[in-house]
Amino acid sequence: MSKTLVRFLASSISALTNLQSAERAERNRLILRDKLTERHSIETKRGPITLICNNRREVYYAHHFLEHEPSTIKWIDNFEGPCTFWDIGANTGIYSLYAALRGDVRVYAYEPGSSSHSALYNNIHANSLDNKIIGLCMGFFNESKLENLYLSSIEAGAAMHNFGNLGATHSTKNTVKDMETVLSFSIDDLRKIFQLPAPTYLKIDVDGAEEEILFGAKEMLKDNEVRSILVEMINRSSANNKRMTNLLKSNGFEEKKELSSDGNVVFSR
Repeated sequence: MSKTLVRFLASSISALTNLQSAERAERNRLILRDKLTERHSIETKRGPITLICNNRREVYYAHHFLEHEPSTIKWIDNFEGPCTFWDIGANTGIYSLYAALRGDVRVYAYEPGSSSHSALYNNIHANSLDNKIIGLCMGFFNESKLENLYLSSIEAGAAMHNFGNLGATHSTKNTVKDMETVLSFSIDDLRKIFQLPAPTYLKIDVDGAEEEILFGAKEMLKDNEVRSILVEMINRSSANNKRMTNLLKSNGFEEKKELSSDGNVVFSR
């Protein structure tokens, strides 16, 4: 019923605006689209978050944020400020926004997908957090280079993309429709080039390139300023997850089982 109603409304609007000149009709349809864009407010313990929703994925995130990955929210709630938070694989920025509400957290949000990065900044502006969040459209890997990002969808909020020849974590049958060329750095190279301090807290949720990112951060992992790292590890017994665990433990990190859930593992010093 809902799809039938949407098709009816769309055809009615198209028919009405087609009575105008082509240019005016197109402008008015775009104005109407903007007027109908959803601005969803989420009430959190740290205050409200406004999300600009332009597609069904963004609407889903807005309605299910608090229940989607509660362990990530709990981890952010345990930050000791003042501190710096790097959100690698920020998507449309919902966890970056939540962290920035604290007031004592400086956030760097990294998202390679152009549509999701655009939505990330829409949300930053909507929450007046321009001076708290730096959002960069780029990726991370174990070396610095131009790399192809194969997209499961060009919509903002989409996930399960393939980075280079790496498959997405959750599916070997992920359908790739489009490709973008992404500027990617190793964490160590980015910090050296731009003289960035080590993040106090680091989140890596990128659907498949977590290992490469961590092994591109060997110098950073030696820095005691890094207190805690959240890494997506869907299959704990897989060889790459064991290698990541060993790398982190060799640098003084230990798993915090009370904060690890929802496919994410938290390691802290």
